[in-house]
Amino acid sequence: LETVGCTLGDVVKTTCYLADDSYRKEFWTAYTEVFGEGPYPARTTLVVGIAGDCRVEIDAVALRPKRQG
Repeated sequence: LETVGCTLGDVVKTTCYLADDSYRKEFWTAYTEVFGEGPYPARTTLVVGIAGDCRVEIDAVALRPKRQG
């Protein structure tokens, strides 16, 4: 995000993949810590098989602010 001039506040949508539904509470706690008090981006959360030892994968879409000048 920083590389293209964005912040977490520019994230408008996330798709979150959990390896197991038992991670949902822990995931939500971490998600809200990262994004703060909100408003939160639109979110879809799916429980799916994830390769390797990864428990959570997040795909984020951000709207880059227009450059001034």
